Amino acid sequence: CRNTAVKIIENAQESGFNSAGKDPKGIAAAAIYIGSKICSENRTQKEISKLARVTEVTLRMRVKDLMKYANML
Repeated sequence: CRNTAVKIIENAQESGFNSAGKDPKGIAAAAIYIGSKICSENRTQKEISKLARVTEVTLRMRVKDLMKYANML
């Protein structure tokens, strides 16, 4: 599923995702969260945000930002 998270970020970058001013940890956490859902690992937002040391709110915001790029997989 790590490969899925990497592909999500790559798709976002190639499609012009503007990450300026956004914490890279939040973007990575969101990609991991989305990737875990795609791979049916079912990690919670709380679990991933704690591991990535970002707030759950930040994680949710970045998930919203990256979701459209996950649909490109």
